[in-house]
Order: sequence, then structure tokens, then C-alpha cells
Amino acid sequence: MKQIEIIPSEPYSWANFKDFPSIDNSGIYFWSITYDKQQLIFYVGMTKNFKRRMNQHLESYTSGFYQVFDSRNFLRGIRKHVWIGKWRYNLALRNKDIDEETFNKALEEYELKKEFHEQERINFLDTMKLYFFPIPESERNLKRIETALALNICYKGGVGINFQEPMTVGSYFRELKRDFEEPLVLTIKDNIFFNLDSKISA
Repeated sequence: MKQIEIIPSEPYSWANFKDFPSIDNSGIYFWSITYDKQQLIFYVGMTKNFKRRMNQHLESYTSGFYQVFDSRNFLRGIRKHVWIGKWRYNLALRNKDIDEETFNKALEEYELKKEFHEQERINFLDTMKLYFFPIPESERNLKRIETALALNICYKGGVGINFQEPMTVGSYFRELKRDFEEPLVLTIKDNIFFNLDSKISA
């Protein structure tokens, strides 16, 4: 059994995340908001390089590919869309849930309201705190850790399960521990996260 201690970094923002001293390291990261004097996790991710992955996320937000939520509701733990994201329209078109005319009209309307969407995106991203956890593990183990954390949020229920992105967890199950793999036990030191247990098996 391998013990892994997760120690929260100082919180960063989308404006200053590159100041994190270990920004080129691998590990796990959270995006959260302040909720009931703790941190309510919105997103759990893993990466082999924090800086590269955060830049990818930021580009997806800037281009309109990612969804954006109303900042005032978001700070209350409520997800209310301002924009559902180009990726949803791409998926709907591929699945033939919408026709090409509907797809094009949605993207045209987004472009017409670009200044509005830019400000809403800024407001939304400003609600978040970013936490980084450098963990020098293999990609496989990082995926197991990411999975264990995300599923723990779901199993705890309450506001966390409806707030976490993504809300569907089926894709995580293939990353669960396999019979031949060494168990991992995660301990979150000084746990400040509202929707996460302090000890989790992966």
C-alpha cells in the first residue's frame, strides 16, 4: 500500500497561476470557490505539466469552446449557464441532434454578443481559486488519483455532486484500481475542501 500526502498550495487565480513555483511539474489540480468558509471544488484534473494544461484550459475558455456560468449564482454553488460552450454544439451536430443551420445560427449569435460573452467569461473565471498539488507519479497513478477524488465528491452527495464538472462520472470508472495494482491511499493535509474527505483510497 502506497501512502500519498496531498498538501494544498496557496490559492492562485487564472491571472497569476504561472507564479506557482512548481508550475512545470506533474500532479493534480482543483478549481474551487469559497463556500461556507471552505473551498467547494468545481473541477478536478491531472496533468504531466501544470502550465501547459492550464494554458490549454484558458485557450478553450477564451475561444468560447468551454461553457461559462453566471458568476453570481456560481458563487452560491449554483450552475446557471450564460454560454453552453461550442463543444456542446459540435457534439450535438455530430450526433445529429441539431441541423447545420441551428449550429451556425448559435455560433453567429455568440459572435454578435462577443463583448458580452468576454465580460461574462472574465467574471466567471474571477470566481475561481486554483490549487496545485505536485505529485511525482506515473500518468496511470495520476489518473487513478484524479478518479478517486472526483468519485469521492460524487459519493459525498449534497451540493458538491451537482457543482462538480463533469456531472457524469461514467468515464471515470475505467480508471479505477485494477486487481494487480498496488493500492494508493491519499491523505489531504489540512483539508480545506467542503466536498472532499481527508482520506481516500485510489
